[in-house]
Amino acid sequence: MQKNKAIAAFIIILTIIMTFAVPIRGAAQEQPKTIRVGYYENEVFQEGAKDGIVKSGYAYEYYLKLSEYTGWEYEYVYGSFGEVYDMLLDGEVDVHIRKNGKNL
Repeated sequence: MQKNKAIAAFIIILTIIMTFAVPIRGAAQEQPKTIRVGYYENEVFQEGAKDGIVKSGYAYEYYLKLSEYTGWEYEYVYGSFGEVYDMLLDGEVDVHIRKNGKNL
């Protein structure tokens, strides 16, 4: 008898946990946000700073991983480091990553 009660309680608790464990995406799933990324050429860190060229590097991999969590889509804005940094300061780009730095 005790064993049946324990099994029933376990099934009820498991059902409650599974009910509330369903991820809720809400508005993020309906309308993905487009982020403007200041992208400059820097060997190994981020490469492919032109339209139509394959992108690679640590920063690019970071953008891809970040988009898995946020659902963001990216629009890349190209230029030299200084140009894209100035664009960040002027609000023309949303993200600018500096190698060994903290500009985001």
